[in-house]
Amino acid sequence: MKRWAEIRKRLDDIGAVPATLGGLIGAPSILSLLQSTYEARDMSAPLQAVVDSYNQAIASAADIIEPALTPVVAWTGRLFGWDVDLHSHWRHLFVLCMIYLFAQFRIRRTEKGGLRNWTDLPVGMLFALIGCLAAGMISPRGGWWAQGLIAAWPLSMFWFGQASANIVGHEFTRTFAGFERGKGFSFTLGYIVAGVAIALGRAGRDLLIVVPPYFVIGFILGSALSFVPVIGDGAGVAALAVFAIIAGVHFLRIGIRQDQGYMTRLGLTMLGGYAAAAVVYGIDIVLKLTA
Repeated sequence: MKRWAEIRKRLDDIGAVPATLGGLIGAPSILSLLQSTYEARDMSAPLQAVVDSYNQAIASAADIIEPALTPVVAWTGRLFGWDVDLHSHWRHLFVLCMIYLFAQFRIRRTEKGGLRNWTDLPVGMLFALIGCLAAGMISPRGGWWAQGLIAAWPLSMFWFGQASANIVGHEFTRTFAGFERGKGFSFTLGYIVAGVAIALGRAGRDLLIVVPPYFVIGFILGSALSFVPVIGDGAGVAALAVFAIIAGVHFLRIGIRQDQGYMTRLGLTMLGGYAAAAVVYGIDIVLKLTA
């Protein structure tokens, strides 16, 4: 038992555990996204059975969650005079976001001896959900502008959530660093009210700098890829995949060069799903050739 714990720790140190978990959960999400986008279910029977099982599990979870979300989506559409439906691709996008967020939660908790920012996970989940729902309101078979928005909303809201917890926490720490106790209730109450307003104002200012670039990058990349004939209707999803792979490679490069285990693990987590999906497609080709 002790030896197994030691082996597991060594695998975790090099990021094997996060990468494996990212691959096991991320690969079915990516494959389901591709199949739902292109309306294709042409994988070999055993592999397709795995993807179908994943889809059934996600659909069962969605049956519980979506009834509460649908009225919000419909209200948002009416607010802008749109008749919108919630398309299923939001589910798989959200699962991919959650893989990263839970990996981040776990890595920070184990590597830094306690969760440094306890708000990271719930805040990240909230904004990831908002971004994925916004993308889910858009038909995956829309034109170039639709593909741009499908990429822009999850990308910008996901990183908005990442930045929010860190920036807000930093501003609160900075604002209340000079707080002095023992000066009475009125002073304390006024300091807290003013401090919260100042901290949120500074954080809002910083966040407004963070979000637009990601939205623009996602929109441009998704729109541009929609003009590539082979990609077509999958341009929005493809743009998110391209960005995730680039970010994963970047994190992995920083982690290896600067000996930062935290960044190495995050990079492997982001890349695990795409690497596993590529392996599955390779196996599928072999099975079809030998059938």
